[in-house]
Amino acid sequence: KAVPVFIDSERDTWNMDPIALARAFELYPDVKVVVVAHLYGVPGKIDEIKKVCERYGAIIIEDAAESLGATYKGVQTGTFGKYNTISYNGNKIITGSTGGMLLTDDKAAADKVRKWSTQSRENLRQVINIIWRIPWKHLELMLMEWKSCWSFQSETKIAV
Repeated sequence: KAVPVFIDSERDTWNMDPIALARAFELYPDVKVVVVAHLYGVPGKIDEIKKVCERYGAIIIEDAAESLGATYKGVQTGTFGKYNTISYNGNKIITGSTGGMLLTDDKAAADKVRKWSTQSRENLRQVINIIWRIPWKHLELMLMEWKSCWSFQSETKIAV
């Protein structure tokens, strides 16, 4: 049974505080997963967080919904965890009012998520009906936002 453990954030960025994470592991050494959320386009201190997680044998799930286009030491956010997520909720950088994306190199996990996303249906007609829950107009807007996000990033240099 998983039990969430909440830790303090950094005062200046509101991102996960690596020192507080280390203290939390001292109190709860059995924690196996750490969810790192980057806020307001500012990546968390990934190197420090990774060191703490490696010391305690925990994996990282990275929430990069609010950091699309941001990099940490030249590397795009959404690539640091074993599993990485992007939400398309209405308050995120790319909005679709619903839905999201899982990014991982773990093929078995990706296959499992694909199956869950189709509610375990095997018939192609059933799968297509389930996958396209987002209205077409929302998908068009999301695609335009993706293109806009990357073109803006190539024209702008943001230092973190």
